[in-house]
Amino acid sequence: MMKKSLIAIGIVAMLLLATLPLAAASSSNVRRFLPSGDQAAGSTITVYLNVTVDPVTSTYYAIDEFVPAGWIITDASDDGDYTSDPGHVRWVVINGAVDKTYSYRVLVPGDAGGAHFFTGIFQMEGMEDSAAIGCDTRVRLGELAEDVPLSVGWNFVSVSYTLADPGFSYVIRDLPVDAVLGYDAINRTWEHSMDLVWMPRKEYWVHATEACFIPAERLAKAPLSNSGKKQ
Repeated sequence: MMKKSLIAIGIVAMLLLATLPLAAASSSNVRRFLPSGDQAAGSTITVYLNVTVDPVTSTYYAIDEFVPAGWIITDASDDGDYTSDPGHVRWVVINGAVDKTYSYRVLVPGDAGGAHFFTGIFQMEGMEDSAAIGCDTRVRLGELAEDVPLSVGWNFVSVSYTLADPGFSYVIRDLPVDAVLGYDAINRTWEHSMDLVWMPRKEYWVHATEACFIPAERLAKAPLSNSGKKQ
């Protein structure tokens, strides 16, 4: 008799457990997407944060994103707060959370180089603790350009990359330079103009009336074009 009673109690307990709601595994997540390839010191890059919300477990969340030390956030989408705490950008959704892509722009210091890392955390409804923002974390900056010395007379100059501002009128402004020559391989003629555009891997001759330097900041590499936010 006791055995039958224990079996009956066990069956009732199993039925009761089956009626209780189970805690669903949350699919909520935040992923960061950074520009690919080497970036240029002194340039501005755009960062995207893709938010995936589990509609079953999450209706609100908070995000706190940190940029590398010394980098300056210049703007953020969707009223992201980037002024209260320098180096941070934050978003808070208090109800009705849905999948969303945020973006912000950050200015790279002109003297930066090497690899730099982004970090950040988020927490959504149903999470006991905050979690790290995933996906991309590192931006690598190309080697810093160096001053280019010009001696009196004609100087051969060339660069292997696309300049952020390639006009010679910018590159040599205020310098004691009175002539720039570039060879037009298509028409097989020499171009003589201070308004030439400095193209990568093309040879130019620059005539200086005094010894001087082309400042490194005028030789910054152009940032890679951003194809748009990633989904």
